[in-house]
Amino acid sequence: YFNACQAKNLLVVEDKIPNTTQTRNRIVIPKNMVPAIITHLHVQDNKHLSSYQLEKTFNRNFFGIHTKSAIKDTIDNCRICRANKLMPSNVLYQNITFSLDCDL
Repeated sequence: YFNACQAKNLLVVEDKIPNTTQTRNRIVIPKNMVPAIITHLHVQDNKHLSSYQLEKTFNRNFFGIHTKSAIKDTIDNCRICRANKLMPSNVLYQNITFSLDCDL
């Protein structure tokens, strides 16, 4: 499958996997597509990855330029992430339980 992709002019960057002797091929993402890929990875499965997690996830399979600024912009413009940052850390969550006592 990989050779078929190379035959279709797919650009890849080969680099060494840290702490191993293995190499990997990462797909080169055009500069104008980096924000879209970053946004997709950020909201995928409603996980809202942190900047560190997002950078590691992107770099595992892709190669692009200006990724750090795209990651920062994505997280800064994410409504859910902004709301979570504004949430006080000392908020207590209550667990409400109902008891139905019925005498039949």
